[in-house]
Amino acid sequence: MGKEVNIVVSGCEGKMGQLITKLVNQHPGWKVCAGLDVREIKRDFHVYTHPSSIANNTNLHANLIIDFSTASAVHDVYRLAKKLNIPLLTGTTKLGGGIIADMKEQTVIPVFQAYNMSNSVYQFIQDVCHMAKSRGYQGYDIDIIEVHGTKKKDAPSGTANTLAEALNEVLGGKYKIVLGCPDGERKPMEIRITSFRMDGFAGNHTVIFSKGSDFVKMEHNAGSREIFAEGAIKAAEFLLKQKPGYYNMSNIYGGYTD
Repeated sequence: MGKEVNIVVSGCEGKMGQLITKLVNQHPGWKVCAGLDVREIKRDFHVYTHPSSIANNTNLHANLIIDFSTASAVHDVYRLAKKLNIPLLTGTTKLGGGIIADMKEQTVIPVFQAYNMSNSVYQFIQDVCHMAKSRGYQGYDIDIIEVHGTKKKDAPSGTANTLAEALNEVLGGKYKIVLGCPDGERKPMEIRITSFRMDGFAGNHTVIFSKGSDFVKMEHNAGSREIFAEGAIKAAEFLLKQKPGYYNMSNIYGGYTD
């Protein structure tokens, strides 16, 4: 792009927000022009505590918002992007179905929404879905096991939820997604998600297909959060070229079974 791209990083003081800030400022022609977080912290850019303060700054000239904040904050960030008429990229997890449905229906700004923007993770989801098409219809049990560091606040992870939803989609939407291991015998056509929080893990996701003596395990390990931040930068590059509408990882890498 010929002009400088000014980016607002929402959730800039979180671990992902700090990585995004570093990568944006390393990207040729890009810079972080403002941050959003719960605390007003002194940085190379001004950190605002509420989106309305950014909306009132006529000298900011922002071109894009990258959001890795909290589910409760995204509504205001989304409204800010529409008010400024600039694209919004959000990787925040635990979003309610209402706001995602609104993002899909709106035609005001380009919006990119995904719980995990890593290229390798998305390819892993595609591989798992291909396996599901051959195993799921034969009555295999499906388990997702996810392991993250002790400081991760949400469970299951956004990636685990995406995996479960993708698997259910390719299997015709007939499976029930179950968290943990409830009492009683396992029922057929369940996708179970089990979460662990252990020190030293950036992100591990395992999918198991099991039936009788047949046991197939597929696994993805993230060595650091860098792969997620790098994926977000690539998604931002894509989003800056798009017309108003809703976009996700399938627009870059194809559908789950492509």
